[in-house]
Amino acid sequence: MDKTFEKLNSNNQRILSNEEFKTEIESSIKSGFADKTLVIFSAFIKSNAIKWLAGLVPSSCDVTIIGRWQPNDLLTKSSDLEVYKLCKEKEWKFGILRNLHSKIFLFGSDKVLIGSANLTVSGLSLAGTGNLEMGTQITPSELDIQRIEEIVSKVTWINDGIFNLLSSELELASENKVAADSIQWSKELKELLEPAVDKLWVDDLFYTTPTEFINPDNSDLEEVKHDLALLGLEHIEESDKALGLYQSKFYKWFKKKLITSPEEEFTSFGWLTAQLHNSLLDEPPPNRGGIKFFVGNFHSWVEVFAKEILIETHNHTSSYSLAVAGYTNYERKEPKGIKWEEESDSWRSSRDGDEVVKIIDFSCFKENSTGVPHRICHFFGVKPKEEVELNLSLENKNQTFSAKIFTVKTGQMKLKWNYELTTLLREKLPEWEDIKPKQKPNLENGYIHFKKTSLKNRYIIDITPSSVLIFTGEPPL
Repeated sequence: MDKTFEKLNSNNQRILSNEEFKTEIESSIKSGFADKTLVIFSAFIKSNAIKWLAGLVPSSCDVTIIGRWQPNDLLTKSSDLEVYKLCKEKEWKFGILRNLHSKIFLFGSDKVLIGSANLTVSGLSLAGTGNLEMGTQITPSELDIQRIEEIVSKVTWINDGIFNLLSSELELASENKVAADSIQWSKELKELLEPAVDKLWVDDLFYTTPTEFINPDNSDLEEVKHDLALLGLEHIEESDKALGLYQSKFYKWFKKKLITSPEEEFTSFGWLTAQLHNSLLDEPPPNRGGIKFFVGNFHSWVEVFAKEILIETHNHTSSYSLAVAGYTNYERKEPKGIKWEEESDSWRSSRDGDEVVKIIDFSCFKENSTGVPHRICHFFGVKPKEEVELNLSLENKNQTFSAKIFTVKTGQMKLKWNYELTTLLREKLPEWEDIKPKQKPNLENGYIHFKKTSLKNRYIIDITPSSVLIFTGEPPL
């Protein structure tokens, strides 16, 4: 312990409390460290803290603020939406990194304050009291500055368009009383917030193969815990491993490399090894054997879960390419036995009574619900004025949604589902914003297909765009 403090003191470093951290920020700005640039990373950012900062920073300073802005951060008010507008008024850059947890204040290139305090009133004790936080001051090396610049290059910069989308989705979630721990951005917004992936750290790579990962005996291994975090999962039993793979930085980097590689390039295992070696930020990078180990692990994940990647086996290697839908036989999917022409409302029923289809309309997105004609209530086993809880399971996926059928004051029956299903509808139907109120039922909008199961009040659903093409034949020879 004594040696640690001696080392800190020898480098003019010391541990700072909240109040001292705040005082150091103020003195650094006043003494000219931030005359040119100030870059702040903070997972949580509150508007009052931005106003405090605005009273300190000279107008000549180029200020960059980077937060996290996960949807639950904003819904629970851990961070404020108003921060963007305040930064815009001051002509400061504001951006987000969705996995940000660091708290860093970089003054020019000469001084860094780093610690646990967020840019909030409680984090910096701006009101005189606050959280118990600690931090320290360092003089950054050239490598430190390069690392910070590399992180800044991955930031998604917020503009009015993105801000308006964020605001509307949060408003909708609030109106529908969505739980903070279950809210997610829509697919469209996720894509807008996704930074380009050009470089990787070893921490972005898979430490296990799928076989090692799913082995219950390995669940306590640090390597498995690391890969759980990469996949965005909490338990190895969770089913969304393919989705987790697609959303991982390594996979996005890999896919971009495939797409941008010249047509004549042989995108083999060796090619992937060389590409990874040239893209790693770690100094020093792993040796050749280490990189081949990580590529081997990744190959196993792609082989098992990435259905959009074709892997061809050659004499001494494998090669990768993106699957192209055009080489197979496809045909338009329409649920067998559905009567499309006999009703004027937005529901259709099968001749055997085991299936119904709801044509997507405006209410599905605005109200997370739809009216149910009495003839369709029989399918769900519901009588007028009854209220029944339903369990909806997505076909071929281990994903379920809660719903209920009930009677409103007008006597009409309604089917209402949770917000997660509406989010999925938006992802499956990218043209959903073109659907207008009071439009006549239109199959071009897409539909939800309900099928009965052997269990009471449990139904299988499938969300289908009208133009979807479903594989039905074998690839031609």
